[in-house]
Amino acid sequence: MSFAFAQNINEKFEKDSNDILNNILTHANREGMISALRKGPPPQLGFMWGLDEPNYWTTQEIEGIDQMHIWVLQRGWESSGYAIMFRKLQNKIKNMDNNHIAFILHTEG
Repeated sequence: MSFAFAQNINEKFEKDSNDILNNILTHANREGMISALRKGPPPQLGFMWGLDEPNYWTTQEIEGIDQMHIWVLQRGWESSGYAIMFRKLQNKIKNMDNNHIAFILHTEG
């Protein structure tokens, strides 16, 4: 892998994750999406395989993951890239200030 390719893929990764995060924070179901990312997938499963786990997700979380799934795939993050992008989004949400998230959740989109 060349340095230029690695730099470009890292730039795309950052841009795409920031764009998706913005979509999450302004979406009508942002509460479900944020809740799903804070909770994370069931142990030993990822976001893709953990959707069918009985009694783990709320309906709102499943709908949120379904929407995020579309955004991730639309940007070309498939297979391992899909998992990496979801973990990046999860880390971004978990690293946000709780007061900021509370303000976002109580602001109309």
